[in-house]
Parts: sequence; C-alpha cells; structure tokens
Amino acid sequence: MKDFFRKTFLFSVGAATVTKEKIEEFVEDLIQKGQASEKDRTRLVEEYLQKLKDQEKEFTQRMKNLIIKTLAEMGIPTREELNALEARIAALEAKLQESPTKPKRKRGRPPKKKSAEETNN
Repeated sequence: MKDFFRKTFLFSVGAATVTKEKIEEFVEDLIQKGQASEKDRTRLVEEYLQKLKDQEKEFTQRMKNLIIKTLAEMGIPTREELNALEARIAALEAKLQESPTKPKRKRGRPPKKKSAEETNN
C-alpha cells in the first residue's frame, strides 16, 4: 500500500513536469499557427499551468477522500479520530489527578456494628 502511494506521488510529479513541457509546446503551436500572438505566450502558459494546478488540487482531494473512505471501511481510525481520543484520555487523566483519593473499602461484608455492651467496655 505504501509503495502504491509513493508511485502515485512520483507519477504526479513526473506528469506535472511533462505537462508543463507539453503546455509550452502547445502554446508554441498556437503561435506558429497564428491562433495566438507571441506577446500572449507567457499569459497562456500561466493560465494553462493554473488550470493544471486546479485539476491537481481536485485530484488530490478526491484521492484523500478515497483513502479516508477506504480506511473507514477497514475500521482504521483517522488521525483526527486518534487525536480526539488522545485528548479525551488526557482530560480523564487530569480529572483523576485533580480528584482527592478516597480510602478504598474492603470488598465483602460491611463492618460489624458494635452492640451497646461492646461500646461501654
């Protein structure tokens, strides 16, 4: 599973590099065909790169949602859930340390009450 995520990351980095080169080639093509002017080169490349970044963000969010859903289906808690549990445990531990300790009573029979005779002696 870890290898899958590593390969996905490397692929996305490689795809971004290749895509930038392709965008520059595409804009160059537009200029050569007369569909864009030389002065628009930088603006067009930046616009297409921004679109690429937006798509990448959307892809990343979809992957994150898919991973969260998969982990939930497997019963594996998220980082947020673990953090919430750690906070609850810390709060309970703090409460325990704040409360005075009461002497523990032995389990079993309650203590015997003394009769009036035993009290007088």
